[in-house]
Amino acid sequence: MAKDLRNFLDNAEREGGLYRIAKEVDPHANIGALSDESDKAIVFEKVAGYPNWTVVANLCQNRDMERIIFGVQRRDQVVPKLAESMDKGPERHSIVSSSPAQEIVWEGEDADVRRLPIVQHSELDGGPYIGSGIGVVVDPDTGYHNTTWPRLQVGDGRTCPFLVFSPHVSRIAAKYAKLGKPMEMAVSIGHHPAVDIAASFS
Repeated sequence: MAKDLRNFLDNAEREGGLYRIAKEVDPHANIGALSDESDKAIVFEKVAGYPNWTVVANLCQNRDMERIIFGVQRRDQVVPKLAESMDKGPERHSIVSSSPAQEIVWEGEDADVRRLPIVQHSELDGGPYIGSGIGVVVDPDTGYHNTTWPRLQVGDGRTCPFLVFSPHVSRIAAKYAKLGKPMEMAVSIGHHPAVDIAASFS
């Protein structure tokens, strides 16, 4: 069975690694604080201003959560499992014509990130931002992909300033600037948390 966010949450709940918050929460006032205090993954089932949306947080919070992510029985098996996966190297991937992630597509004026329940993480932040999305860019010289964790601020919903910490992606961005071209970046949200861990390694 393919791993996705839904089956990870099922596994986390079955193993006692998940809290469900049924009470309505404000994405700009409550979610960041509650996530900061939690030792487990959290599902916020009712988000003020965003009916029919669910927000999840803290998926890779600690070694106990990583144990569930990697499907091992004990905490001391996490690092060997990670090393084993890295030793295997990347596997071949396939490109499909449709996927669950494309069941709903917003284009044109509908493509506005303010439609998503994006959280303000701290009272001192300049506003809500996507902090858990994986940014994927392509090097214009080699065609290789690289990943980063951009802090993508909501902005006006269509023009979103972002901060990149990755020196590799910064060099790729400089190449696009020299070419006088924009750097396209796909941002992945809602994937299995093993992807978060993989994106953090060289």
